[in-house]
Amino acid sequence: MENLNALINRLEYNAQEDWAIQEDMSSMYIDDANDAQIVLDLLEEGDVKSAKELINLMDTSIREGVIIAIAKDNGSIWTAINLGWEV
Repeated sequence: MENLNALINRLEYNAQEDWAIQEDMSSMYIDDANDAQIVLDLLEEGDVKSAKELINLMDTSIREGVIIAIAKDNGSIWTAINLGWEV
């Protein structure tokens, strides 16, 4: 899950940026990174159903990032069949 890991790392990095701190956006990036990490953990455990449910509850922006990363990692067909999202 190279691309999903990269997304998580990028979100964590953004949370520490001066502009994110000044704009009071750090907590948003941390929350998004945590949600993406939970999805990653669930997928690695084979709990696709729970990962799908969490993804469906995410805000649009982070959901799109997670879905695109998963599609890059597992393919668009796998993502459509297992998560219900077409890329």
